[in-house]
Amino acid sequence: MAFQDIKPKPYYTKQGKNFKLQYDPTNGNVQLVEDGLLAIGTTPIFYNGNFRTDFLDNLGVTTQERNTLYQQIQNSVNTSHKNAGGNAAGLKLPSWAQSSQFGQAPGSTTAPPGATPPIPGAGSILSPVNPISINNSFASVNAKSVYGGTWKYPSDILELQQDTLQISQYRYKAPNQDSFTSGDYKNIFLQGLQRNSAIQDYQGTVILPIPSGVQDSNGVDWGGGNTMSNINAAVTSYVQQNPNQAIGGQLATQVASMITGISPQLANQIGTIAAATGFDVQNIMGRQDISALITSFLLKNAGFDVAPETILSRGYGIVPNANLELLFNGPTLRQFRFTYRMSPRSETEALEIRKIIRFFKQGMAARKQNAQNGSGASSLFLGTPNVFKLEYKSGGRSIPGLNKFKICALTGLSANYAPDGTWAAYDGGQPVSLALAMDFQELEPIYESDYQETVAVNDNPKVGPDDIGY
Repeated sequence: MAFQDIKPKPYYTKQGKNFKLQYDPTNGNVQLVEDGLLAIGTTPIFYNGNFRTDFLDNLGVTTQERNTLYQQIQNSVNTSHKNAGGNAAGLKLPSWAQSSQFGQAPGSTTAPPGATPPIPGAGSILSPVNPISINNSFASVNAKSVYGGTWKYPSDILELQQDTLQISQYRYKAPNQDSFTSGDYKNIFLQGLQRNSAIQDYQGTVILPIPSGVQDSNGVDWGGGNTMSNINAAVTSYVQQNPNQAIGGQLATQVASMITGISPQLANQIGTIAAATGFDVQNIMGRQDISALITSFLLKNAGFDVAPETILSRGYGIVPNANLELLFNGPTLRQFRFTYRMSPRSETEALEIRKIIRFFKQGMAARKQNAQNGSGASSLFLGTPNVFKLEYKSGGRSIPGLNKFKICALTGLSANYAPDGTWAAYDGGQPVSLALAMDFQELEPIYESDYQETVAVNDNPKVGPDDIGY
């Protein structure tokens, strides 16, 4: 099931712009997005309990209006969840919609005097409405010097209408936070973890040319070859269907009474094989593979380590069918490396390059809780570095012939300020040229469901019918 509009439409109107509220009851995602053809693909102004605070500034929305709208959204989502069948139908009601931010009953339209606005700061996107109780803000005291703008190289790249790689930076938000803090452990056990947005607080954007040798590589982890003999398969199937007998030790007692001088553990192994294969214990040695396996057990009990395969190969010139098969182990995380040679043509462009490097270096650094106390401040915990959204664009639109990206971490950055092997600089020490290399890695794997054409999953871009996708 995809997003469904919550009526009436428009749900919210401000300064001539209409917004629609959408709810997907199968996964609990909720978004308030601008309505209309020109607004298709725009970032939601509200997503899963979070407001974009630049929306508050640009539209002149007061704190009181924001609080009222938030509680109206809570009520609407609760009503829609109930009308669609609620928990009995297996539908998801997000945790942020289950209680009021200000401790009031659903339906209340005003916040108590002095209530702390849940959206701190200006110009941020998707700030948390319901922060957890510990101090997890990890606020930066020097962000204004580099964040909040758009940095470009070359400085006239947009005027020249070049195809670009746009890299936007956001504060990280734990995508499983709602699942861990909601107490909904039963759903986690039955359905798995719900992953929500991993971004909040937009920091700024860097626009660069699409690099030479642009490429991507998708992969999944398949094992190097898994083997299982027919006997092991039979025993596994038997134990899975008859766990009580295997655990109870009844077979070990039967076997031990007929085969003396072996350990209870070995007796239990032999008895389980006998029961699984349907052989009577007294006649269990009648088949070559079982005979070799039991002989190996008995020899090992006496201190001689001889594998069953050795007995079969040396004694009969045969080997058991290992049923070799390549098995799927799991998905993998993609990595991307981008390299640039930057040669400033003016003082303005040199400053732009310095801002770009600072933008990435500062954004990939871990955060301290008490950063306002200086670089040596104590900190019980470290905050996750900022994360990045990457997109290839041409004329302001996504390029369907190039891959899309999920949210990425910047795992490595190297800058060579003398790429030609000799130091060369303008007056004042600005390098004449430098080489920049950035290593990104996606936060989550690529899944088949990410190729849905009509739904943007969390932070991930939509895949159109003519796109190559991820």
